[in-house]
Order: sequence, then C-alpha cells, then structure tokens
Amino acid sequence: MRYLALYPKTQVELMLTNRMVDLIAEGVDLAIRAGGPSTSNLVVKPFRETPACLWASRAYGNERGLPQAPEELAEHEFIRPQSLPPKLWLKSKTRRVEVTLRSRLAVDDLEASKAFVLRGAGIGLFPPLICEDEQAVGDLISVLSGWTVDFRPESQRLAFVYPPQRFVPPRVRRFIELGTQPETP
Repeated sequence: MRYLALYPKTQVELMLTNRMVDLIAEGVDLAIRAGGPSTSNLVVKPFRETPACLWASRAYGNERGLPQAPEELAEHEFIRPQSLPPKLWLKSKTRRVEVTLRSRLAVDDLEASKAFVLRGAGIGLFPPLICEDEQAVGDLISVLSGWTVDFRPESQRLAFVYPPQRFVPPRVRRFIELGTQPETP
C-alpha cells in the first residue's frame, strides 16, 4: 500500500499463486518467494525471516484443549501444509523433538489453512506475519509458544526474486527498497 501511495502513477499487477512462475518467460518484474532460489539464474535478495509456528482457534482450544508438550500434538487434528510430510521437527531453546502429526486435511495455501484453523478444524502451521490481526483480537492463539518448526534456515526466509539484468528498473528498485524498510505506524 505504501508503494502505491508514494507512486500514484505506477500500476501494479499482483499475481497470487502457489505455482513456480517462470519470471523471464512470463515477463514478471519481481516475485516474493519463501525459501531458497529455484534456479541459479535469478537474483535473490532476502528481506525477512518467517519462522513457522503452530496456531489454533480459541474455539478449538476451548473444545479440545491445547497440547502442552510437542508429544501431545499426535492427539490433535493438524491442518497440514501439502508440501510437508506428516513428521516434523520442533525446536525450543533447549530441545529438538520429532513429532508425528495426525492430519486428515492437507492444504496448499496459507490463507486457506488459516481459514480452516479459524473454523476450529485443527491446529495449523504458518508464519506469525499472516495472522497478526487474528492473534491481536484473540481469534488465533499460539500453540506451544516456545517452539518453532525446525526447517532449513533458507526455507524460513522471504526474498525478492527478479531476473538478472544490467539495469534494474526504477519501479523494481523502489519496491525492494520500501520492502526492506521497517514500517512506520
């Protein structure tokens, strides 16, 4: 929103997809991707860490209770990201534990996963940055708050990705600059 406010003559076409877009073939100026680069012929500029945490709705917690230790997760329904296996490693400051998750529903989209969690379908896994509003009003609560999923470090990183070029267009440079600055209230 800041970008559009600062540059009112600029037009943005936003594509939201889980498909790996071929930036060069499809004429895309800039992508935001999680994890490492898919190919080595792109410029990758990491800008934010995104740890994955466990979340449940208040209704789910009231009805089923919430696990107090990672080993208790096997007793709960889990909304599994489609790309993840049913076993995960969780880490705290002092321990690392492998857990097997019971999941009847696998979802390939974070917002869809969040919607199922909000409806009380189970415990979900997503970065805190996509549920700040729901957490602030108490609709979503952190599960095992001292624990995070132990992924490879690069898979927890958001990065700007764009095709290599001699001169990066000013509109792309400015978007990246704004995206790497802290937001002011």
